[in-house]
Amino acid sequence: MKKTIIILLSAVLAFTMCFAAFAQEETEEVKNVYPVVGSWKLDQVFEVKETSDPILLKKEEAQSLYGSGISIFSFDEDGYARNIMFDAGDMVDVPASWKSTSPDVYIYTEEDGFELKFSYDEKEDVLHRTFQDDAPDATYKNLDFVYTRAFVGSWTLDQVLAIHDGDAPEELAKEEHQSLYGTDESILTLYADGKVKEEIKEGPNASVNEGTWEMLNPDKIVYTQDSLEMELEYFLVDDTLFRDYKDESPDAPYPHLQFVYVRVETGEEEPVQEETKTANQPVEQPAPQPASQPATQAPAQDDNPGELIADGQIFTGYTMYLYAPEGGGVLIEVSELNQGGWADPNTGVIYEQEAGGGYHFYGSDGSVWVTEGYFNEFPVGSNGFDDNAWDDGLDELIADGQIFTGYTMYLYAPEGGGVLIEVSELNQGGWADPNTGVIYEQEAGGGYHFYGSDGSVWVTEAYFNEYPVGSNGLDD
Repeated sequence: MKKTIIILLSAVLAFTMCFAAFAQEETEEVKNVYPVVGSWKLDQVFEVKETSDPILLKKEEAQSLYGSGISIFSFDEDGYARNIMFDAGDMVDVPASWKSTSPDVYIYTEEDGFELKFSYDEKEDVLHRTFQDDAPDATYKNLDFVYTRAFVGSWTLDQVLAIHDGDAPEELAKEEHQSLYGTDESILTLYADGKVKEEIKEGPNASVNEGTWEMLNPDKIVYTQDSLEMELEYFLVDDTLFRDYKDESPDAPYPHLQFVYVRVETGEEEPVQEETKTANQPVEQPAPQPASQPATQAPAQDDNPGELIADGQIFTGYTMYLYAPEGGGVLIEVSELNQGGWADPNTGVIYEQEAGGGYHFYGSDGSVWVTEGYFNEFPVGSNGFDDNAWDDGLDELIADGQIFTGYTMYLYAPEGGGVLIEVSELNQGGWADPNTGVIYEQEAGGGYHFYGSDGSVWVTEAYFNEYPVGSNGLDD
């Protein structure tokens, strides 16, 4: 995929010409935003057991849980979100939205209503997403997916571009501009704990520099090595890092350069500290099937379906049924591929599961199918919540205390007057009034307004700090 954005390499650190300019740059203060804002990448998967500490499932031993490509979840300040999946030059971009339902808990919702629940760990600066599989033959009963900031990982220089005002960037080939690219090889590794390691190799010589990073704003960091500072910014659409370098001297051959980092796999990424995890972490239900896996974007093989079953070596032996999301009992049987993904042996169509082990499977023919568990959360004809469930009796709301999380809060009438209701948080997302069965959804981005399934609108107490009763604010 042709890149249009440029990312700066740490190799530039080796050049004396850049040192002074980097040191002169001033850092910015971190914006006061929700900690979930920014981009996140799956880093580790743990099996959670009640009788022991969580067990790290390494990628090389549990490839199906990690997927073969890279999946990035991104949360914007305005409540919008997206999941971008990269694999072998292909990209899939799934739009979504997010909201905060309680402190450090965030609900990610795709346009078709599919939801994921993330929790933020402030101490480790990571996101957790958990699920449970109660099937008797489940390979893993409880799993905890751990996501780190997307810029965490190892990066190496890929391009240097000369930027011209009003004109397209000019790629400066390494063969003709070796001084800009520097050493034979330079790998910059950003660890989740704020440490940085730079490995520089030039011929038979090698050296290692160590430093630290600090986040200035979501997806933007400052890298510090001794007295040297430089800013790096993560670019979601290309899964790259970039940095601008400007030389204002009159005789500068290139007044504006941009340097490109691309991600490389080295196995050097620092793991999340296992001792900070507990064995009794909350588990999200319903869960995907154990044999299923995050999106892997296997290459399409539709043109040669016979190759799918070459001597039986490509299939693992696992099969499962997928269903049409609109219901009607329409289904297909697919077989797991040992290189990742699933396929219909009869048609050769390959199906990739959405990131994180979700319900949706995307076919190489453009079709979309779901697992049976999808209908437990989104009954046919519902809009994400089963509104008809309330007609069956409010006792279902409090079945053994499993539907409510225990969090409660007050909501107020936006016109004032002291009118309020008390609502309880639902563990599948959203809030409800146990006395009436009305479900309330918070506006995107954790705003003040809550919208009831009965058409009512309520607000949090903080709403009146910004829009006092009688003001000309939003309550007009």
